[in-house]
Amino acid sequence: MTLIHFDAHLDFAFPEVKDVRLILDEARNLAEIKSQLEKAILFRRKKFREEALTDMGNYIYPAMRDGIIKEFYWVIPGDIGEFRRCRGIMKRILESLRKEDPCSPGAFPSFKPGFTETRLYGRPFYIVVMDTLPAVDGPVLLDIDTDFFTVDSLKNADPAVQIARRKVWMETDEFIGAIRRKIADPRFTTIAHSVNGGFVPMIFKTIADELAAALGYREQGLKARLTAGEYFRKFREAFDGKDFGSAKTCYREALKLNPAYNVPDNTYGPLYLRAGNYRRAEKEWQGMLLVNGDDGNALSGLGYIRLARKKYREAGDYFSAALRMKPEHKESLAGLAEAEYRLKNYAKAKDLIAKFERLEPMQDFSRYLTGKILEKTGQPQAALTSYKEALQLGMDDVDLLTRLVRLSRRYEKTNLDYLKKRCEERRKSYLRLEKRILLKKGNTTEVKRAEE
Repeated sequence: MTLIHFDAHLDFAFPEVKDVRLILDEARNLAEIKSQLEKAILFRRKKFREEALTDMGNYIYPAMRDGIIKEFYWVIPGDIGEFRRCRGIMKRILESLRKEDPCSPGAFPSFKPGFTETRLYGRPFYIVVMDTLPAVDGPVLLDIDTDFFTVDSLKNADPAVQIARRKVWMETDEFIGAIRRKIADPRFTTIAHSVNGGFVPMIFKTIADELAAALGYREQGLKARLTAGEYFRKFREAFDGKDFGSAKTCYREALKLNPAYNVPDNTYGPLYLRAGNYRRAEKEWQGMLLVNGDDGNALSGLGYIRLARKKYREAGDYFSAALRMKPEHKESLAGLAEAEYRLKNYAKAKDLIAKFERLEPMQDFSRYLTGKILEKTGQPQAALTSYKEALQLGMDDVDLLTRLVRLSRRYEKTNLDYLKKRCEERRKSYLRLEKRILLKKGNTTEVKRAEE
């Protein structure tokens, strides 16, 4: 069917772990075959399910691969003027996809007002805004990510932009009216809350439920979720006004109706931490502890601030307090492992990171930290294996690449051609995005280290 995808993000990415047949069919050179087969072997050896690679950031790829989608419309936020202002971002996205696409997409597309047409993975692919989305008569897969409503431009698609300042730029009734005019047969509709990771601020969690209700979805818990959302908005208003007594009351009422509000993203702390604004992150989490003294996410967040400030013993105290409340709190296990590593307690760090990895087997951080521990304890070849796994599982970090190059020169020179390519890709990404951000923060030391 035709997919119409309303989102501030594409949610399509070519995976580096594929079925062996696809690797051999789609790889464009020997280095790609080698790196992708190594990842496939890692997945087989660790007994990871390939399906577990599919997440909210790439699920459109397997749908295209398996023939579910015949053509793909990506409807981005904003009007025709905003489309024009974001043309550079869209060009970079298309250039990146073309480098990986095993199916020739043809000539680079030209951009018309609010519209561009090309091919992606052998299917027709269009980027449009609501005003330029054509009327579609046939059956449609309607896919709505609610960050479409709270991100007014692709320039602001990163969750760490406009923290605590997001607003709804298009009302749901206007959106529903346009949908009914343009899509005659929405055969299957998916709606994502997108609050995990801060893509949609938690105060807007009810947008998804409002859309579902307007589209005719009827479910027993819908009314309770909408009421819970009203209580959560009141909680946030009281929280911002430092009325923590009222905030506590409203938060408890929200949780009674919808326990899904008890998550790390119930404050802006994670986003402020990610943006390097430790003062604001601290205020968010200290305030949350006044509302709920048992909030392990807030304690863990305060631990990560101490880690960033190199106060490793204090960080360990916060992580330990969170783990006393919830012994399998994954973020706290990872944080405490790093704190113990920094304090040179390598045996403790190794035990903690192994426990974290049992809970979260398909992630890169545990392999990276394990590699650093192995290096410190005189096992460089074992460290190289761990670092390679971290890279294969998605880590793209300057320090990791540096360690891989240094150890590969000693123990695995056949890996250097692939690493050279990865370093060049990392350098381009850094020059395009991160350098500007680091300089804006005045972090010249980090800029120098990254460039070296």
